[in-house]
Amino acid sequence: MSGSTSMIAGLSADRRELLERLHKEETRRRSATVFPRPAGEDAPLSPSQGRLWLLDQMAPGDPAYHIAASVRLTGLLDPVALEQSLRTLVCRHEALRTTFHNREGRLVQVVEPGLPLALPVIDLQSDSASVREDRARAHAVEEARKPFDLTR
Repeated sequence: MSGSTSMIAGLSADRRELLERLHKEETRRRSATVFPRPAGEDAPLSPSQGRLWLLDQMAPGDPAYHIAASVRLTGLLDPVALEQSLRTLVCRHEALRTTFHNREGRLVQVVEPGLPLALPVIDLQSDSASVREDRARAHAVEEARKPFDLTR
């Protein structure tokens, strides 16, 4: 007997039955077919999205739940290529184009077909290294604190 088979054999009948039911439920859950949402159809908010929406209703614009990060790029930057890369990313991932709406008392998520994206460029090349670092950091903090509208 293998290790797991002998362990199962050592269980009481009630525990074996419970284990079998749990296994069947897990198998059913894993094999459940997931169908794509029809185009243009709204979906209900997930529990996490609902909590985020509620927090935003209680404290509109509060950046406490923003997850901000910054990336240091070195070398020459092609702003057009960077902007195009970000557009491709937004196009590929629905979560980046999802907005929340109240439709007839029902909270729904709406996946926008496309969103305009304009990457602002702030040229700090003429600043000294220390000033450039301070200004870049201040700008990143300012951006992280900006509120955003879940409906837009």
